[in-house]
Amino acid sequence: DFVNVVVHALCRIDPLRNFFLVRKNYESSNSRVVQTFGELVCKIWSGRRFKGSVSPHELIQAISIASRKRFKIGTQSDCKTFLAWFLNELHTGLGGSSKKSTIIHRCFKGKVEVTTFTVTSGKKQEKKTVVPFLFLILDLPASPLFKDSFDGKGLIPQIPITQVLAKFDGETTMDIVKMGKLEKKTYKILELPKYLLLNMNRFKKNNFYYEKNPTIVNFPVTGLEMSKYLRGASAEKPVRYDLLANICHSNSAQIQKDSTQAKMNPLASGNYRVHVRSKANEQWYEIQDLHVREKMPQEISISESYILLYEKL
Repeated sequence: DFVNVVVHALCRIDPLRNFFLVRKNYESSNSRVVQTFGELVCKIWSGRRFKGSVSPHELIQAISIASRKRFKIGTQSDCKTFLAWFLNELHTGLGGSSKKSTIIHRCFKGKVEVTTFTVTSGKKQEKKTVVPFLFLILDLPASPLFKDSFDGKGLIPQIPITQVLAKFDGETTMDIVKMGKLEKKTYKILELPKYLLLNMNRFKKNNFYYEKNPTIVNFPVTGLEMSKYLRGASAEKPVRYDLLANICHSNSAQIQKDSTQAKMNPLASGNYRVHVRSKANEQWYEIQDLHVREKMPQEISISESYILLYEKL
């Protein structure tokens, strides 16, 4: 289902969907992933479709071959890792590179300025670099160490999305250990894309087990304000985003090392579902495999989100 939720989310993006609905846009591509994804998009949005669902089997087969079975049928994988790989595969399959743009970069590419502070021979040094991105990784605060004494269950913390977005305000310092040395970094966004992907960094591995951070990030379904994280003149104007899709992951908080699952990706034991918004009637739907049901916007904003997809207004 990690492929299913990514495909549903990407199909909510109008320019991307419209590009793949016109076969001549990619008919010269030698990539089977590009060709089969285009065929699947055409089937999903076909007005002549008489079934309530379409099979992604050919796309998954092409993905399995192109990824050398890194992503394959019957094996759960990390949705974030797959999404990064899939966007890059579509970009290169369409003839894109770091210098040549495609529909993928026109939708998702942004730029962030990274300032690195180091101390060498007692002297402080500062280095600025501009790094392109297709999605932003948001680090969640550490999970509580102690459990509630009354019911023995840990209280799930909730934080506003502004708290994790503060990483990109240009002032918040992040400590990074690189090759045994401590570096301090700050981040400031230079360019925001039309479609903004945000990943909640929930999974970490320590010496004993894989751990999932259950913190719920409260986010707005409409009107996410991003101008305060931009550098320069762009920050003077409001920059707002509305939510298009929300990918969630569900599983147990910890997978012990002595379990069979510990030998696999920690995400392999769970399942994914995606919330998507229909622009025709502004109704939200939850999709998990072949199951679809309506959802209230209030339920979307307090879910255990893993990847958020926003559209710039």
